[in-house]
Parts: sequence; structure tokens; C-alpha cells
Amino acid sequence: MSKNLAEEDRGVVKAGVQLLQEHCAYTQASVHRKLARLGCSVAVASLNNIINDKPIGAPLARKVCLSIQELVWHELGLQWDPGKQQFLIDRRPSGWQPNVVPEGQQKPPAHHSSIIRPEGRLTINEKVGIINEAQQEVIEFGLRLRTFSNYFLTRSAYEFKNHIVAQLSRGVHFKLYLLDPDCNEARLYFNDRARVLPEEREGQEQARASVERLSQIKEELLAENSPGDFQVYFYRHIPVAHFLIIDGKSLSGQMVYAPYLYGIRRADCPVSVISKQAHRQLFRTHYQSFLALSKDATPIF
Repeated sequence: MSKNLAEEDRGVVKAGVQLLQEHCAYTQASVHRKLARLGCSVAVASLNNIINDKPIGAPLARKVCLSIQELVWHELGLQWDPGKQQFLIDRRPSGWQPNVVPEGQQKPPAHHSSIIRPEGRLTINEKVGIINEAQQEVIEFGLRLRTFSNYFLTRSAYEFKNHIVAQLSRGVHFKLYLLDPDCNEARLYFNDRARVLPEEREGQEQARASVERLSQIKEELLAENSPGDFQVYFYRHIPVAHFLIIDGKSLSGQMVYAPYLYGIRRADCPVSVISKQAHRQLFRTHYQSFLALSKDATPIF
């Protein structure tokens, strides 16, 4: 990184700190502690050197610059405009709320640690436990969502449905994504899988049955008149993985990720439970994949 780029990064840091001081009344010490929470552990003296135009290393400038941009986005919803050299770009979605970053480093609690389950799919109790931690949003992105829909029919309300109803009543939004059974990608996917697993020939028909079940489930849930939404979408891509994402946009986000391995039944594919606090880059990479897969999804009902 050149000296000029390091100075550009310094400018971003100084502008971000000033903005946070003006709009949030944060001290420089508060900003330093918030940066630590975002995983940017730098000495107080190093941050002072950046702000006071003292000599700095280019890697340090880049590290703090990226974290300041993240902090300003979380708390003010603004992004850096390189042309005008200011935080001006406002891309806040409708209903945006500040996501105040706590101050100081925090070791994730045990249940937020990232783990790998080689034995496959989570049990119903494990899945419910993760869903119950949601404060804003639950996203399930899968193939047919047959297991999710069957839980409403084959398990007692105490085991599954009541937990979903309770979360909806708290204002938690549910977004479900499944493969459009009538698209070319679905036909290609299930025909190819059936070469190794013959039961996959029924995949498209099973997906259509899942849609019918989800429609009935939504009618039941709407009868509760809860503030949370329950939305179902079709996507049209070759399926690559199952995602269960809890509060993906927040700092406490969690994700259950299972790749669809060829020749292996989906229930037996290894599962990763990824904490955003514990493994930010890994979480970000998987989340970007979900965003690409769901970008053109269309609501069914």
C-alpha cells in the first residue's frame, strides 16, 4: 500500500471519528472501545497517531479505516463517498434502525461459539434453541423446506409451532426460501441427483407438496395477528447449500450452514454453526453467498 493510500485511509478515520463525536457525542475513547468490539484491536496511541497526523503504518491505517466505515454504517447508516471524501452515501433500507455497537471486547458465550457437526442435520431441539435466540429475523434457505413444514404437522405444537408463534408475537420476521419446483434448475438438479440417489426423482413433486403445506401454515400463523411477518419465496438457482440465518445483519448474528454434497443425503451432510462474533470473515463469506442466491427470489405468498 502506498503512502498516498495510507493518507487516504487516515482521512476516512478522521472523518468517521468526527462524525461519531458530532452525532452520537462519543469520546475518542468510546470510539476506540467500539472498534475493539468490531475486532479492530489497536493501541490507544495508534489511534491517536492516526487522528493527530503522526506517522503511521499502512496496514494499521487500512485496518482502522475499514472498521471505522463499519462502525459509521452500523450507527449512522452512512457510507464513504470517495469522490467527495465524506460520509454521505445513505443506503439505509426502509425501517432502518441504528445498530449501536457495545464498547469493548467481549468473548462470545459458549453457545455462540462456531462448531462443526459432522453427523449432519440439527435435532429439532437444537434448531428451536437457535431460532429462539433471534431478536429481529429468521431466514431459512433450503431446497424444499420439507423438514421445516413437516415439523408443524408431525411434531406437537409444544415442540415446534409454539416457538415460531412466540417469536412472531415478539415481532421477529421469518423469511423462507425454497427452489421453484417448476424451473429448469430444479429439473436439472433432481435428475442429476437421481443418478446416485433414486428417491431424488420425486424431488419436484415433493417440493410442490411443501408449498401447499407452507401455504396452510401461513394461514394458521396469520390468524394469530402477530407483528412479525412470515414470508415465503421461490429462488431459481442450482441449489448449493442450506442456510438458517439468525439476525444476519446484527453483530450477534448466527448461521447454520450445510453444503449439499453430491451423492450424500442432505440430512447427512455436515453442518457448521457459525457465530458472527467468533468468525466474522467466515460468516460474511457465507452470508454473501446467501445474498447472491436470494437476490432475484420472488414472493409466493
